[in-house]
Amino acid sequence: MPQVLPAAANTLLLQFQSLAQYRIEAAKPADRGEPPGDNADTYAQVLAGLKLAARHAAEPLLDALLTWRKEALAQAAQAKPDVMVLRKRLAVDTAFWEAALQLFGPSSSGLSAKQAEALERISFDWILKPEKYVGSSFGELARARDQATARFEDIIGGLSRTRLASISFHFFQELDARLKKDTPSVRQEILQLCEGMKHIQLMVHCNDELRAATDFLSRVHPIRHQVPVRKSQVHHALCEMLTSILQPLVEADVPRTDSPQCSPDAKASWYATVTRLRGDISAWTAKQSKHSNVGYPLVTQLICLEPDETFPHSIDQHVDNLHRLLKDKLLRTLALGCLTQCVVAFLVRYSKSTPADKVAKWLAKCLKPVLANLRKGNLQFSEQQDYIRQICVAVADRAPEYAVSGLLLDLITAESMNWDCIMIGLKALLAVLLGAPIKQAGQLLIPASDQQQWRWDPGKAPISASIELLTMLRTGHQPLEAYGVAFLTPRLQSALAKVFFTCHGIFTPYRSMTLNRPLAEAIPKERAPGLPVFRQALACVPFILPEHWTSGKLVDDLPVYTTNADPSIRAEAVQVMIRVLRGLPRLRNAILQGQASFARSQGLPD
Repeated sequence: MPQVLPAAANTLLLQFQSLAQYRIEAAKPADRGEPPGDNADTYAQVLAGLKLAARHAAEPLLDALLTWRKEALAQAAQAKPDVMVLRKRLAVDTAFWEAALQLFGPSSSGLSAKQAEALERISFDWILKPEKYVGSSFGELARARDQATARFEDIIGGLSRTRLASISFHFFQELDARLKKDTPSVRQEILQLCEGMKHIQLMVHCNDELRAATDFLSRVHPIRHQVPVRKSQVHHALCEMLTSILQPLVEADVPRTDSPQCSPDAKASWYATVTRLRGDISAWTAKQSKHSNVGYPLVTQLICLEPDETFPHSIDQHVDNLHRLLKDKLLRTLALGCLTQCVVAFLVRYSKSTPADKVAKWLAKCLKPVLANLRKGNLQFSEQQDYIRQICVAVADRAPEYAVSGLLLDLITAESMNWDCIMIGLKALLAVLLGAPIKQAGQLLIPASDQQQWRWDPGKAPISASIELLTMLRTGHQPLEAYGVAFLTPRLQSALAKVFFTCHGIFTPYRSMTLNRPLAEAIPKERAPGLPVFRQALACVPFILPEHWTSGKLVDDLPVYTTNADPSIRAEAVQVMIRVLRGLPRLRNAILQGQASFARSQGLPD
């Protein structure tokens, strides 16, 4: 007998249908299929509501969504021309699968076996042959097709929490059937299949889950699969897939922790499989350099999952190998990514149980070659610098005193013309500051929730993160208090002041009223990289006030920056003023009076 949909769930469903219909009607061939900007927040709230409703009514909700999908697809078929029919169908399916994704998970009341099996079957079919739904001749629909495919990958990941055995069987069945053939289309399907499995979640909280995860790990062993030709291509895809699957286990430090229901035998089997796989992949990677880009990341993940008995020696040996890779300019990005993972794993495992001085000593040894390469100018690529910022944020989460004194201050106080170091330090500082409300709430930045994926990049932080931090300031709390290192605030204020002194002397003389060309063209070439550094320094205010601004100099300098010749500096200065007014009420009158006095003294035009 069909379950009755509760009234609250029905209301949410109607809201979803209305927003989805608007999205379908607004869909254009070249867009990716995201919700229109004016409805994006509301759409996200409705999806969150469906997730809550799924705690009590997942089955009837999915039945209702399936009925809506059938009707919406029939309506989309009436569009003209053919490309719009396909585009609207993609919009329907993308919306449907985004909603369906909310209906299963740890808190869900659960789907029926028949429903879950249907979702799994459709997802595999789409992942393997997306061109069956949208042909390659419709190139303008490629982005929307990719968006839809990503949803199916998420569905597989969500289902794997409770259906790992079924999904594993389906995956290996499809993989083995294609390994025996040798055509470009079949190889492409293998690559698409591996890409689609990257979100599989290995649950390891009880014996049955851990044994299923161990079996999956053993069977997916990348280099055991025999391929007639171009075997490296398939082996590399399997390595990348497995690296992605293991990442959450490393961040959560499981099954080493949080698996009390697992027997010693089940854990021993898991660790034996991890160690054996690590040895095989290490030897395979060492044979040919072409395996490095996929081999080293997987070896890193496997080492990070080793038991306590072997982990210290393995991680130290691996870090030494990665240091040697830093000498090769073609492998530096790879080495930095792996070192970042090593730092995260070490901190997750030892930061609470090991004295702070020993943790700091290991971090200093691990990161010394990285910082040396940065100072020499060997790490110029944005991806490389992103990794260093990630390291700073990860260390701040678990070893905040070393992060501030050993990393952030070292970077921010680099030589004045080493703009890369200063920029990385300032971005990392802002990311750490924006994470303060999360830390104050007793949460960790690693592993992060889905809503905290911006933790590495302050530029992607939601407005709410800044608002929460301003609320902390307004109530008299300093951001570093949340990390337990408020005593280091004066040193950061002093370091930030030095950056402002340097930038003030270089860029302040140029005003928007007197310069008729871009500021970057008016200043010496070697000083131009300092402009984004100046803007980034402003972005840290008032979360950290430069030392010279704590005594009131802020009131004199900030109005000057609002008339800078560079538009990004002007815009950020205005934002600083707004943040000061909101976060530091005691300075409101002084800021407004200072701005008014500056305007009168300069005779600024209306």
